[in-house]
Order: sequence, then structure tokens, then C-alpha cells
Amino acid sequence: MNTKHYTLFFLILLTAAIAACASGGTDASPALPPTADNVAPSTSTAVQPTAVSSNPCGDGVCGRFENAQNCPLDCAAAPTNPANLPPTEAAAGPATGETAAPLAGDAFTPAPLPELTTNGGGQQPLYIFLFTHTEDPFNHELSEERYTRLVPEVEARAAAHPDANLVWTIMFQGSDAQTVAGRNPQTGVLDLLRDANQTGAVEFGYHAHHDPTYNNRPQNGFTNNTPWEELVNGMVDWLSCEKDVVYGGCIAPDGGGITAVQNNFGPVTAVSGTYLQSDTAYEGGPASHAAQKILPGRLLGFGYPDHGPFGQDAKRDAVAALMERLTPTNETSSTVFWADNVIKMTGGSPIDGTSGIDPLKGPRFAAGMLGGLDRTRPNIVLAGLASKFIYTKQLPNTSPTIYGYAHPDAPELPPDLLNSRADIEKNYQQNLDTLDYLLNDVLPANSGSRFVNSNDVINMIAPPDYWTISPEQLDVMARWALLNWTNRPPDWVSDGADFYSLRDLFSLLVLALGDGAGAADGSLQLPTAYGPLAPVDANAAVTLSRDELVALAQQLSPDFAPNQPWQVTPNAMVQPTYQTSAGEITAAQLLYGMAVVYAADTAGTPVNAVTLPATQAMPVTYDLLQNIGCLNTCSGTAWSFKPARMRQP
Repeated sequence: MNTKHYTLFFLILLTAAIAACASGGTDASPALPPTADNVAPSTSTAVQPTAVSSNPCGDGVCGRFENAQNCPLDCAAAPTNPANLPPTEAAAGPATGETAAPLAGDAFTPAPLPELTTNGGGQQPLYIFLFTHTEDPFNHELSEERYTRLVPEVEARAAAHPDANLVWTIMFQGSDAQTVAGRNPQTGVLDLLRDANQTGAVEFGYHAHHDPTYNNRPQNGFTNNTPWEELVNGMVDWLSCEKDVVYGGCIAPDGGGITAVQNNFGPVTAVSGTYLQSDTAYEGGPASHAAQKILPGRLLGFGYPDHGPFGQDAKRDAVAALMERLTPTNETSSTVFWADNVIKMTGGSPIDGTSGIDPLKGPRFAAGMLGGLDRTRPNIVLAGLASKFIYTKQLPNTSPTIYGYAHPDAPELPPDLLNSRADIEKNYQQNLDTLDYLLNDVLPANSGSRFVNSNDVINMIAPPDYWTISPEQLDVMARWALLNWTNRPPDWVSDGADFYSLRDLFSLLVLALGDGAGAADGSLQLPTAYGPLAPVDANAAVTLSRDELVALAQQLSPDFAPNQPWQVTPNAMVQPTYQTSAGEITAAQLLYGMAVVYAADTAGTPVNAVTLPATQAMPVTYDLLQNIGCLNTCSGTAWSFKPARMRQP
């Protein structure tokens, strides 16, 4: 157990007396959990405001962080309780003839919430993300022909359609990035791609899923009992080490994975396929945290695919059920969402039952897919240019990596698994015809539609001002949590426009109540956090003084400061439980209590104590995530989910 998070002794010494100097001295009624169905009635006796914040000891005011122990001059008259006394005094109990009254929570009624913003209706734009997952380190000439044939075509079309913002994101795996780079003296392909990157027609990403090999990778040993540290370290190795191209396994500590793309091609703008569990397309906190070590600030990835196991109805329906919870307004769509601190682009729109665009299938397929989208919402459309199936037959177990890893002595595809030259030429033309259809027909007919690159997607969903939270925004988020809390937390919170996760709210409240480093105007920078790593429910209500809740936030605040150096287990980790004078409380209860304290302070009616309700730890999204599949870290993922509100690029 983490001592600095769970040490009760010092918390007791720092907490205030039970009822911090509220004027009038009238006992307030026990609080009702202010949920959408059970908000404390507005007729309850109002609690008079307590002097708040940084007045020094000796000014005659018992401030938020003062009590009878640390400032007797101002707080000598404050009532005491054994839970808030030093151990020697607490052991003695109340004086003879006295009875220690139980601590009662104060009633607090959150103000109504603002209406969520919408896009005003009408047909919304299409944002097309053109990408390739390269996936072939063996069939060199056929694979590299994709770049020599299509890079000039993309560059020519980008020049002819400057308003279309045509950019091609080529996402290498580490092994074929090394292969292309190693062959450059003979082929010039690396130079071609670097030049296209300089002109802005091409950017680079990393796709991990097919890196060597399927049978020799750390993920195969991950279970629900694998600790966080082992998960993170395994993924760091997987994402950075140089691997044996046919047998797998690390042969050098770096130079592979993401670093192979960075070192040979240039900046990596998107990362996909970093799964803790490949069959469930589950990345999870450990994998996203591991990627941060190699690529600090990584924000963009892929969500659930539209093929493989996820092309089946049962999986697709399970994903659609989750996406229903993450698309609350017509500024959101199931083509993109947040999870594990990453913006996830999904193959097609699960809610609409559509897949992404496969240019190999031609314009008619693309038209059918686009016609199935809910156009009252903006949609990010994945279009997979230059698939390996241009030259590979689409038969079971015949992809370049599946075949190559199964035949390490001769990993190149045999002729009978390759398309004929006539079919290859037809497939290239289908790719170009689809690209021309999007440029010449779709974009002109759909106002505001365009291609988007990685930075466009990030700035649409998380522009710079998304990360700066004002006190007013945080107040709305806190009230959102309280007014949408049932017997479990809400799926996410909102400031009325943008969306934030439960973990975001927890981190921000810790910083705000704990006097974390903020700007002069009180605004806070949203930190990157993880956890909780276990879904611990609270079976009974607990009442804590507001001073104890604030003191706990103070204790945690340094750990949640933004921009901390990377380490295997981050300091900013929401724990499943926390120890208090009243016993153990859960992360959900602490979140609830901090939300009450902050919202009540902002309303000018500070509470002396908060009754933390019996509550489940996890939102509904946790159950839906388990239906799709995940490891035990899915509790942290559930606390990270949030809708992705799309602005115009």
C-alpha cells in the first residue's frame, strides 16, 4: 500500500475540527445525495458561508486550512471530535458526562446545469483521414511499389485541390520501416517518402499490431493478474526494441517499433495497434502510458476496427452500445472518442452500422458507406489507401505477416498467393478512382468537408484551450457529476460545451482544493492521470468534514501536478481506496465529496461536512467495456472515457 496516500496519522494531525467555525451554530439536516432523482430540497436550512482560503493565523477568522490545533488564536472555539484530535487526546474520548455527536453532512443543492451546446442542425461535414497500415517487411518490391506508384499521384492531386487538404498518413510497423530504410541506397524509396513529407503530402505514423511476431510478444503472457509495472515495461519493450523480423523477440533495446519510424522517416503523428489484448482491440492505460515514454505527448490513435473479430455482428453491436454512451450531442459521433488519454478514430460508425472506406473496392463501395452515416453529426472517415491486398490474395492466413512468420525460412509469399499483374493494375486504379471520387464528387457536394491529417484531428477535438480549465468550467463539471450521479458515477462530465472524464474531474478537483499550481486567474492545466486499477464499490455511506476532504486533496495534489517526468508507475494514479478518519472510502466517494465541496464553495455556501453515499465505483461504460473485452485495467479505462466534441478544423 502506498504510504503517502494511506497514512492516517498525518492526515489526522492536519485536518480541521469537525465543524469549522460556521456562524449561527444551528445543526444542518443530514445531506441527501444530490443526484438527478434525489437532490437535497431547496427548503433546507442554509449553511452560512465559512471564511475561505488564505487568511493568516491571527486575523480573527478561522480559515479553511486552520483549526484549533494549528491556529488556536482564531479557532479556539471550534468544536472537537476524537477523529480530529492528536492520538493521545483522541484515545481519551469525550469528557465524563459528554457524548460525542456523530458527524452529519450538510445539505447542498447544486444549481441547474447549462444546456449542452449543439452544432445547430443541418448536414455536417465529412472529415476524411487517408492512411495506410503498411504491414509487409518481406515482399519488398511489391510492397514498396505502393509508394513509388501512389506518392506522385497523391502529390499531384494535393496540388490540384489545394482546398482539400489532401494528406496521406503512412503508418509503418517497425520492421518494414527498417526494411525500407535499409534498401534505400538501391531503391530511393526512403528519399521519396521524406521528400513527400517535406512537401506536406505525406506524414508518418506507427502501427504496432503486426510487428514481429504474433507468437513471440509480451502481450501473450499478460493476464488479469499481471501487475501494472509488468504491463508497462512489456509494452515499452514492444514499442521500442528492435525485433528479429521472422522470429520476434528483442535483439536490441531500441531502434525498432516507434523509434524505427522516427529515426528513419521523421516525426510520428499517430500510433495504432498498441493493444494489451489484440483480439479485443484493447489498448488500456499501461500501453498508452508506455507509448508516452517513447513519444511524449502522443494523443492520436485508432479505436475499434471494422474488420477481423470486430467485423462480426456481436462485437460490432457491443462497440455500438458503448458508443451510444459517448455520443451525447450532434457535435459528437461514434467515429471518434476518447479512451486512456488518447483520441481514438474508429473504423466506420458503429452506431450507424458502417465501416471505413476501402479504396480497393472502388467508388461505389465508398458511396454506400458514406450514405449510411448520420449526417446530422460530423464524422471522421477512415480511408485505407494502398492496402497490402493490392498485390496479395485475400485468402485466410495469406497476409504477408501471417505467412512470413509461419514460414521463417522463406517468408516471401509464393506466386499462388499473389495477385496477377492484371489484378494488381486494376487494384491500383480502384484506389485512384476512389480518391478521385472523394476529391471531385464528395467534397464539393458536402460543404466544409475535407481531408484531415493527424494535427487537424487533434486540434478539432483538443485545441490548446481544451487543456486550460477555468474555475467556472470546473464548477459546472462538479455540478454535472452531482446532478447525474445515481447509484454509480456518470459516464463522463461536461462544462456545457466540452467533455471530460471522471479521471479528469478527479485530478482537477484534487488540484483545485489542494491548492495545486494554477494560474493567477485560478485556471488549471489538465494533467495526464491513470487509474483506478480496481473497481472497489462503497457499500455504506460515510460522512467526512470538509476540512478532512480538503486536507486529503492537499496530500494528493503534488502527485497530480501536470507535466511530470515519465516513470513506470506515474504519481498521478487514482487509487481504488483512500484511508480517512472514518475508515476507508473509495475513489468514487472521494470524487463525490470533492465535487460537493468545490461546488458549494463556488456557490458561496460552503459545507461543514459531506455525506459520501454508498455507490458503485464504475460508470455504465465499465460494464459495456467488459462486454467487448479487456484486462483488469479496464476500470481505469472506464474512468478515462469521454465523448470527443468536434470543432471545424
